[in-house]
Order: sequence, then structure tokens, then C-alpha cells
Amino acid sequence: MARRDWWWVISAVLVVATAGGVTTFAALKSDADRSLIHDGALTVADPTRIFVPVPTDGSPTGEDPDTAGLVAALDEFAADPRLGHLVGSVTDAMNGEVIWAREATEEVRPASTVKILTAAAALLTFGPEQTVTTTVVEGEEPGTAVLLGAGDVDLTAAQLDGLAADIRAARPDGDPVDVFVDTTRWSADNFAPGWFREDIAAGYITPMEPVMMNRGLTDAARPHGPRSAEPAVDVSRALGERLGARRFGYTTAPADSRVLATVTSQPLMDRLILMMRNSDNVAAEALGRELALSRGLPADAPGAGRAVLDILTEHGFDVSGARLDDTSGLSDGDAVSTGLLDAVLGAAARGTELRPLLDTLPVAAATGTLTNRFDDRAGRGWVRAKTGTLTETSALAGTVTSRNGRIYTFAFISNGSEILPARDALDELASTLRVG
Repeated sequence: MARRDWWWVISAVLVVATAGGVTTFAALKSDADRSLIHDGALTVADPTRIFVPVPTDGSPTGEDPDTAGLVAALDEFAADPRLGHLVGSVTDAMNGEVIWAREATEEVRPASTVKILTAAAALLTFGPEQTVTTTVVEGEEPGTAVLLGAGDVDLTAAQLDGLAADIRAARPDGDPVDVFVDTTRWSADNFAPGWFREDIAAGYITPMEPVMMNRGLTDAARPHGPRSAEPAVDVSRALGERLGARRFGYTTAPADSRVLATVTSQPLMDRLILMMRNSDNVAAEALGRELALSRGLPADAPGAGRAVLDILTEHGFDVSGARLDDTSGLSDGDAVSTGLLDAVLGAAARGTELRPLLDTLPVAAATGTLTNRFDDRAGRGWVRAKTGTLTETSALAGTVTSRNGRIYTFAFISNGSEILPARDALDELASTLRVG
């Protein structure tokens, strides 16, 4: 059994309904003389609206719930021995009332639900449209170029092709260009306490450097496959190969060098969706380091964790007692309460700044790390939640629409439990909120 987050993502099915209007189709037949005969128009009824976000104007959503009955059901499922030591919090997103809590202020090991906090801090600081620009400048030595790591860890082969073309255009002599990489934007301390070197080959993490291809994955087609031990050097090598380079590696770029080429990342929202749905630790750690820099903190794992908690504090969240040794949840030293996770999700359900956070969450039995869960549960298609898995830790935090139209946010963390049994029990617990 793997020690870290692990997934079995076989397939994903996501059905998107478009509301509004009537769609008309014409059936066409061709007879022997090739004339066309039009049958009567077919109509498709307006789809049932399955998710109603909490209105920001305070208007009611859904029927009044049977809160007492729901609490009794939650208590019953929470007593399941498969859940080990369970802590949790459930909130009625419409009015912000916590309707069920079980040691919700206790700080426990949260695993990858930490990414909820990282995503929230990034949205509050940068906004969903923020991008990162990576620059290639002329090196001090003739015939060299330097790639400046700027925080984009998801460069693609196509983007490197574009950089190479721009560099050739800026250097019309056609001679080979040796490519080096400058990683000084982030701390040289690129591997956090609580991480393990064997997790690089296992696909969970890589040394954190401010420029990578495909988040350090050695095969872009395998989102949970092995990662590189030198991701920034890999970029200089890959770009150099396109330019006939004989040398590559680390360097420090000279000041005020001529810019040869630039490339821009995807907007933050796209990067958050990838991070949350795939539970990608490298994407989360990259964001954490950029948040640290935005606050003048060291661009390492402790600085990133401090930045996330400081940002949340400044926006009114109670983070007292929380500890983030990293911003992905990979470290055993992280400690977070379910009350904090639930509060952030509740703010996302009710407020405009954090509302995009809800769009990043995997959908039960449909997308991301929830693709192969909830198959026979009432929460199938209705629960949207971030997963978390470490040895003896299983977590689930997100939102669900009840059958009576009520919106709930929730956070459940199970410590001291076996992964698969606890995961199944958490799916039952979240589905209880769907039944209402």
C-alpha cells in the first residue's frame, strides 16, 4: 500500500446540462431520388436544474430542512468504527449555521484537504485570471540563453516549441544556443520536512523549482506517474535540444539582459481546477511559494504555509491552532480543523471572491479523485468535494445539494483508520446530507 495520496482514475464521465430555451432538431431522410423529406420538428424539454448556488442576496434556497432528523442520521453514520477518530463539521450554507459538529475545533492531520485553503488564499490574493510569465534572456556568455523560473510549473512541449522559435528569430545567425535555467526565485531549500525522496518516483512530489514541464511528470500522459528529480534542468535540456544546445544546467542570469522570448501560463482558475481535481501536490506547492513571495516571506514550504494562514486570517477566518508545514497536505506535520475547512467552503458558497473555489471541486462518481467513488450512493453527482488520503488518514470536504434543495458545506477527517474502509464510510456520511 502506498504511503501517500493514491488514486485509481479509470474513466471520467461528466454530463453538462445547458439551461434556458428550447432546442429544435430536424430529422432528415433521403429517398431513392435524393430528395429530402423533413419530419416534424422534435423538441427537448428544458432540463431540470440540479444545482442552485446559494444566492448572494440572502434569498431562501430550498425547503426548510428536518435538521433534527439530519443530525440524528449524521450521528449514526459518524459512529461507524471504520472511521476511526472522526472529526467533522456541517453548515447550512444559506444562513451560515453550523448544524452538526464533532470536535470541529480539533486540529488533526488533514491530508490533501489542505489544498482547499491554498486555493482559497490564491483566489483572494491573485484572482482567477492571474497568469505567470516565463522569460528567456540572453546569457552573459556568447551563444547562451537563460530561462528565468517565474513560478510556472506546467510548461508544455508546445510552449517550448514556441520559445525556441522566438529565440531563433531573436538570434538570426542560426548558431546553436546553449540553454541554462535560473531557479533563484524560490528558496534552494526545495524539499520540505515530512516529504520522502521515494515519493518522487511514486509520483507525489518533486524538488520544488520555479519552472517545470508538466509539473515535473516524466510522462505528461500519466498525471499520477513518476516525477523528475531535477525538473528545472529538464526544462533547460528540452529547450536546448530544440536549439542544438551542447550544454545545459543551472546558472544565474545577468542583470538587465536582453529578452529573447516569453511564454504565459494558463489563468489561475485553470491551474486550480487541475490542482484540485487531480490533487496535484506540485501545483499546490508552487502556488504556496508564489503566495509567500507576494507577502515578502521565504519561498519555501514553511513560508508558503505561513502565507496561506496569514491571508485567511486577514479575511476573517479563525486559523488559531492550525499548522501548515506545506501547502499540499503531503506533510504529516500539517494540522487543520474541520471547522476551518467548513468555514472556507461556506464562504465560497455565499460570497463572490471565493465562489470560483466550488467549481474546482471533483464531482462524485464523475471527475477527478472522485471518479470511482459514490457509485451506489445517494451523493452520486450531487457531492462536490476535495479528497485527502495519507496512511491512516482519509478526508472529504465540500458541498452537497440535498433532495429538498438545501445547500450544505461539510468537512470530515478520519484519522487512525484504514484507507479503503474509511473512504467508503465517508462517502456514506456525505450522502446522508443528500438524503437530507
